[in-house]
Amino acid sequence: AQGSFSLIKSWTDAIATLLMLGLPQVFLHLSFENRNLVPGLIRFAWKFSFLCTLFTIIISTILANSGNLVFLIYPLLASSAYVLHGQFRALLLRTGGILYYAIATSIPALSLLTILILMVIYKNQNWGLALTVSALISALGAIVLIKHSGEKWKGETYALPSNLWKTNSHGLVQNFAAAFQTALLLFLLKAAGAPATSLGELALAMVFLQVFGAVAGIVAPIIYQRAAINDLRINSIMLASVVFLTI
Repeated sequence: AQGSFSLIKSWTDAIATLLMLGLPQVFLHLSFENRNLVPGLIRFAWKFSFLCTLFTIIISTILANSGNLVFLIYPLLASSAYVLHGQFRALLLRTGGILYYAIATSIPALSLLTILILMVIYKNQNWGLALTVSALISALGAIVLIKHSGEKWKGETYALPSNLWKTNSHGLVQNFAAAFQTALLLFLLKAAGAPATSLGELALAMVFLQVFGAVAGIVAPIIYQRAAINDLRINSIMLASVVFLTI
């Protein structure tokens, strides 16, 4: 079970990272560089996420009809919801502050944990469905938070800078490599005939190795936010809570 879940989860994370194209980091930077861009960034996130959803539905339909790589259907559907969550999560540091960012950051982990507990209780092993439902809950949570915190940001939409796509290229390759490393390793092991227990053991080892990078990924935007508003006082309790709930 651990091996099957890890394989699906790794592909979900990898596809979501690929679809996001590094935009959350760009949104974080631009929203603090010019607060007037926030309404435009929110609208852009909606449109971009819609296109990602349409794309994943089309690809999933093709895979389902062809019978090839059907294990990617749930990761594709889940990843499109994670795209919306990832973009709004980055903007929440600007529109709602650390508290809203903390809530958005913890929703995927908490919702997935709750769903997995229920699946174990009811002896259901449809891990792909669990990830998809968790992704939808995460996206809905991010929508509620951005709607609530973004009320004061409504108004004239300023044109987004022409270097929007150029800005995200700096960390794009690094994000792709980190995201696909686990997915490709697990896929190759499974293709080589490795048992599910081996996949699970490798997945746990990879998670342990990536913990420090994950912590840095959570903390870095908060430090950036505090530096951007010239206030480096950080609530250590809230920071530790976000990291604990997510990891």
